[in-house]
Amino acid sequence: PDSISWSFSPGVVSLSPGSSASSNLTLSASPNAPVGEYEVLVLACSGEVCSQTTVPVAVGELNVSVTEVGPRPTAGSPAALRVSVEPIGPPPEYVGLTLSSTCADLSPRYASGAPPLVVNVSATSDEAGECAVEAVASAGGVTWSSRITIGFLSPLTLERVDVSVPASLELGEELRVTGTISPAPPGPADLEVTLTSPAGDVSVTTHGGSVDREGRFEFIERLESPGRWEIDISLIAPETGERIHIGTYEVRVGTPLPDLRVIVGAEPTGRPEVGEPTQISLRVLDSSGLLSGVVRVNLYDETAGVLIFSDDLMVEEGSSDEITIEYSPTEPGLHEISAVVDPGNEVAESNEDNNGALLEVIVPPPPPSSPGPSGSEPPAATGTERGKGKFNLAYLAALGLLAAGAAALVARRRLGTGPRLETPGADPCEGLRRELLGVERRLGEASSAVPAEFRGVEGTDAVEERLRADLEGEMRRVSEEIQRLRSSLEGLEAERNSLDRRIADARERLRVLNRRLRRFESLRQSREEARQRVEEARQRLDEALREARGRARRKSERLRESARYRGLERRVRREEERLRRAVERLEERPESRSRRRAVER
Repeated sequence: PDSISWSFSPGVVSLSPGSSASSNLTLSASPNAPVGEYEVLVLACSGEVCSQTTVPVAVGELNVSVTEVGPRPTAGSPAALRVSVEPIGPPPEYVGLTLSSTCADLSPRYASGAPPLVVNVSATSDEAGECAVEAVASAGGVTWSSRITIGFLSPLTLERVDVSVPASLELGEELRVTGTISPAPPGPADLEVTLTSPAGDVSVTTHGGSVDREGRFEFIERLESPGRWEIDISLIAPETGERIHIGTYEVRVGTPLPDLRVIVGAEPTGRPEVGEPTQISLRVLDSSGLLSGVVRVNLYDETAGVLIFSDDLMVEEGSSDEITIEYSPTEPGLHEISAVVDPGNEVAESNEDNNGALLEVIVPPPPPSSPGPSGSEPPAATGTERGKGKFNLAYLAALGLLAAGAAALVARRRLGTGPRLETPGADPCEGLRRELLGVERRLGEASSAVPAEFRGVEGTDAVEERLRADLEGEMRRVSEEIQRLRSSLEGLEAERNSLDRRIADARERLRVLNRRLRRFESLRQSREEARQRVEEARQRLDEALREARGRARRKSERLRESARYRGLERRVRREEERLRRAVERLEERPESRSRRRAVER
């Protein structure tokens, strides 16, 4: 038609057998050219030999396509669409694009411009399922359309999260995290773990398939530096790739330190005499095995207030060599021997409360001299010396037993009226043992306690007989008190066993309470995270409302503009029709001036 102009160059070519030649055909469509497909006939003739072909040409045709970009969306989340308007043949100068859907909110709904035209569209549906979106392009009174169906998935919402994360680790110890989420994902899912180091460095790791179909998961990480680490765990939804936050946890990584303790023993382990040497053995242990160097060890006699030994021991690979020290107590009774490793706290340790050990050594008093065999006479001596020896023996024996009986009575009274031992781990028999050892010490001291006025007194047989009778009575009473003390000791042993059981039960209840406390802390964190998510959702809702109001305002403006544009199109078409009729009338009578003026108008 006349609305399409053309040029063909060259129109005449010279050819020889076996050669070829080319010509260029250029077509130009005016803005008012009718939209559609045309055929161009090309005819080549040489003499009476001719050849022809047809070339199809489209004027103003458009190709509209809608594609989905990114993963499948969930209900409530936007789906990304790309709408493309590509021209076929010479493009129109202006294209209007309208998008519509009965089940999704679209933004934007209108666009315009010169093709090729690409528009990114956001489609949001509050309900899961399939939703259709249609794009319609219009130009020159002709429309082209394309349609796409989007499948919105149901969102995955976690109702219960139970995660076990250790609060502290030693450097080099691996971090093992276990947990359960509910409801479980429809299939194996990945976890995204974000680690923030004490220096602020962030690393992200994806643990593929770590969540099973029952919602259980477990993963291992390594924290390479000491200090406070932050672990953020998110679930990657299998179908959408959406990150669902599970929780943020804190782990402290400490540098391992030595842990020193001392082992002390004695030979003989029985009851050495006064002045008899006791072999005391020492060894230092390091449960961590980290220390390699010397450490100071002190050995004390706490009873006598004497420093027995002080020296440095070499500790390597968790232990020192065992050394032996000879010590001869100078006083009878109970000697508490204490050993302390690192008394000056020069070595930093993980536990400073286990650096001591205690050893008890009992030294009895020397026995009094025993009389000769029954029926034998003592060696010859003066009356004064003989009477003195008889009286001293009886006096010492009576004095010692009376002291023992008094001590036993005092111990019994303390046992019956004193407060009960409620301290966990204390030995309720310790006080009684100390009382008995004090009796033994006083018996030794009594050997030199004979008053001077009784020395050299003759004629003490009657006194000796009376003292012997008193001695037998006191021995009976002491034996009865000893039996009572033994019964009390057995009762105290039973009470101690009962206390141990109660302590074990209390520790078990404490462990249960600690587990519940950790669970409560996890629930509290989940509640705080839920509050944050609600606040974020409220903010997103406010932003969506503002955006919706803006879209409504822009839509209203576009509707008004579209109405004005359609009115202009109708006026243009009417004017084009009037022009066409005026041109036809002018062609019928070219000499008519009125018709020429009508065409010019």
